Amino acid sequence: QYVLELDSSWASNQVMGHLSGNYSRLSRQKFSSNVVEKCLKLSNDEWIARIVQELIDNSCLPNLLQDPFANYVIQSALTVSKVRLLLLTFLRNLK
Repeated sequence: QYVLELDSSWASNQVMGHLSGNYSRLSRQKFSSNVVEKCLKLSNDEWIARIVQELIDNSCLPNLLQDPFANYVIQSALTVSKVRLLLLTFLRNLK
């Protein structure tokens, strides 16, 4: 979490790249679920899309929704995605 908060895109990209393929598994654990949430909140649109895609492509999505830790990750993913989508829609309507 600390590395993600450094506001270094290179470091954040390195961390998120190493976590790729494991976001669903990490979402189910107490401490690593916090890291996944931080990735969602501090990432750019490209990384958010990758993480969300990995979470929803997983055949275990129903289990993630019922998991005591992963459900918070899914909520964060929905919130971050919804806010960004609303912002993009608003900006497009200004043109």
